[in-house]
Amino acid sequence: MNITLKTHHRIAAIPMIRDFVTAVARYYGADRHEQFELGLAAEEAAEHIINTYPENEAESPFNISCELHQHQLRLILSNTGLPVNVDAIPQYDNSNPGASIDGLKFFLIDKLSDSFRFVNLGSNGWQTIIDKKIK
Repeated sequence: MNITLKTHHRIAAIPMIRDFVTAVARYYGADRHEQFELGLAAEEAAEHIINTYPENEAESPFNISCELHQHQLRLILSNTGLPVNVDAIPQYDNSNPGASIDGLKFFLIDKLSDSFRFVNLGSNGWQTIIDKKIK
């Protein structure tokens, strides 16, 4: 089953996105720690999507879907903005955080999940996919 939230590209939507993901994780049996990690990962991914979307198109729809696959919750954040250049994602260096702060959100998403990737859908936009095993 797929549970989806549709919203706009606005920073004000981030708490709603986090709460939605946390509620869906709770529905599927995630413990409090797993709910927190999924909510935070969704928050970081949504913030990246919203901040890179053209401001004059902020009213365009943005979807967050959650589905369960064999004890793993999958978050799919879909939008029609510019694709992510995976080769240009900055790498976060925790020994020198000031010099690599742009990579922190991706570092956090990676640490909070079991799998994290971008899928380019061509003219249909792109997806950020986050997988997390739940107990």
